[in-house]
This record gives sequence, C-alpha cells and structure tokens, in this order.
Amino acid sequence: MKAPILKTILLTLLVLACSGASQAQLVTVKGEYRVVDMQPHKQRLGVALPDADPNKRQNWLYVKATTKFVKRTYLAKQTFKDEILTYDGFFNTVKKGDILRLNGGRGWDGTITAKSIHF
Repeated sequence: MKAPILKTILLTLLVLACSGASQAQLVTVKGEYRVVDMQPHKQRLGVALPDADPNKRQNWLYVKATTKFVKRTYLAKQTFKDEILTYDGFFNTVKKGDILRLNGGRGWDGTITAKSIHF
C-alpha cells in the first residue's frame, strides 16, 4: 500500500522539479509595422500597424544580435540592392516612421521577437 503512494509522490515531485518557465512562442508573426519609438539600449522598438496612429506605440518589437536585418535600396529601372546590416548598423539606419516587414514570433506577454527584419 505504501509503495504506490510513495511512487506517486516521487513522480509528482520529479515533474514539478523538471518543469520550468515556458519560453515558447505562441504565434508566428509576419507583417508590416511602422516604427514609432526606438530604444536600442533595451534592444527594442515601439511599433504600430501602418494604418494606426503614427505617434502611439501598439507593441514592443524585440531584436537580438542573431536577428537578420536587410535594407533594400532601389536603383534605376526596377533593380534593387539588398544590404545585410549588423545590429548597430540597423539602429543607426532605421528611423521613426519607417515601415518594417518582419518575421518572428509573439510571446506569452504579447511582445514580438523578430527573427528577420526587411525595410
């Protein structure tokens, strides 16, 4: 009688000890957002949908050193040049009002973490 109860208690303790805080992304995010605020020291941008108020942040967009930043420059006659930027190069180039196309994920708290940003 004591063995099944002890086994159940030990199994429960093992499950509780092994489970940690969840860090998974709930939803993948693909879309365009307008930059309304920049905070490079906190590795984030304040963003809003393009048709929303350009002065009001709707969400935080977090970037990491592993985020891929691509800047597209249009040249003459329908040609363009894509330039891969570093983290610092991105924050030196992007400005308030720019439209970003991003791929990433939305976390449990609603924030967006970018995997790649094209602008």
